[in-house]
Amino acid sequence: MRSVDGFIQGLQIRLDDAKNRKYRWFSSNNRENGTPAHSWIHTADSGGDAVSITEGALKADVAAHLTGDCFIGLAGANCINGLVPLLQGMGITKVYEALDMDKRMNQNVAISADKLHRRLAEAGIDCIPCVWDATYNGIDDFLLSGMD
Repeated sequence: MRSVDGFIQGLQIRLDDAKNRKYRWFSSNNRENGTPAHSWIHTADSGGDAVSITEGALKADVAAHLTGDCFIGLAGANCINGLVPLLQGMGITKVYEALDMDKRMNQNVAISADKLHRRLAEAGIDCIPCVWDATYNGIDDFLLSGMD
């Protein structure tokens, strides 16, 4: 997970065990002078006055590479603490919400999307929800499909 300046601020490892969480944070919290894991916010590319927000650093990196646009990857749809100050610090005035399409079927993701929209509106940041063919859950898969 990279900061807006491109510095690594957190690391995750993907698990191959489908029964557990897909990704786990590296942490040294149980060590002397260790540090806990945080729900870091990943920035893929930067610049301009608009960004797209998606779930996950990898999705953000892929989407930014394919479009040339700035993407922010949340650790999860509900991991938005610190997002508004980050956006304000970047001078962002418009956000394209590109959370996974399961927001149409998964009540938890839908609630998180609504919370994101409210927080951004309260901060005076325009938020435009994005939708695409739900065959492709993530924006990265949709962009890779070549569909418009």
